[in-house]
Amino acid sequence: MAGPLPYYCGVQSAPLLARLLPMLLAIGVGVLIVTQARLNSEIVALGLAPASAALLTFGTGMTVTVVLTALVPRLRLGLGQLRRQLSAGRAGGLAWWYLLGGLGGAFFVTTQGVAGPVIGVAVFSVAVVAGQTSNSLLVDRLGLGPAGVLVVTGPRVAGALLAVVGVAVASWQQLSGGALGLVLLTVLAGGMTAWQQAVNGRVALAAGHVWIAGLVNFLVGFLVLLVVSLILTRWPDPDALRWWMPLAGLCGLSFIVLGAWVVRRLGVLLMLLFVVAGQVFGGIAITLWWPVGDGSVSVAVWCGAFLTLAAAGLAGWRRAPAPDRSHF
Repeated sequence: MAGPLPYYCGVQSAPLLARLLPMLLAIGVGVLIVTQARLNSEIVALGLAPASAALLTFGTGMTVTVVLTALVPRLRLGLGQLRRQLSAGRAGGLAWWYLLGGLGGAFFVTTQGVAGPVIGVAVFSVAVVAGQTSNSLLVDRLGLGPAGVLVVTGPRVAGALLAVVGVAVASWQQLSGGALGLVLLTVLAGGMTAWQQAVNGRVALAAGHVWIAGLVNFLVGFLVLLVVSLILTRWPDPDALRWWMPLAGLCGLSFIVLGAWVVRRLGVLLMLLFVVAGQVFGGIAITLWWPVGDGSVSVAVWCGAFLTLAAAGLAGWRRAPAPDRSHF
């Protein structure tokens, strides 16, 4: 696998396209997250339990990743490289717990089905962003991501706070409506996605291919959700299944693989700020194209969207010190 592009946070200079591509892909990840949430809401509305909907999503992603890994020699080599890194362990290899990113994904997708239909897409986004931005500061500072330890500078903190403000402005009326417990649950789910992207990026780096990070993520998440579904829920009624339901899993596969690639270039916090921008503008597009209710977009939503985009720019305005790679 070719080496990573120069980091946008300032390790070295790079052509304009090399700097812009990770940012654009991060925005695309945000759009995919919103699309998956909308699809999962539809799946739950058809009568499937949230855990069953999440199991269907992860089952789709797992099937695709397992089949392609078995068919493509380069991916099989990447899987073997990952095993060797795990065997090395403390002797410069990969710790086993980096394989658990799928837990964050399983929890997040299940929360989409549990909280999303009750608190609404707008409040769900506020809570996710709050969890993502706050935990991404900690994840970057601890060096859990593949970019290593990233110093938490003033602009990065200000960008994170402005992102929360932007999404709050977009959905203030819904946020004041209550359902505090589900909001806190969604904050936790958002925080786990920041950790998930960081450890998936490490797995991709160890394996030499982002696809292996997706494979591990879906295998772990699927097994956990399978156990939960067997214990807590009944199997879905076949009459409730629709041909388009696997699309939610394909959205998840796409943003996990893209996220594992992008996080190496931007770091966790900066990537998630661009992801937030994609979530907000993607949410507006989906509201206009696939509406719930009247499908209107208020002035507050537009203002919040542009504030969120400005937050991403603020966080990346100045160069941060080079990542500390001494622990690799």
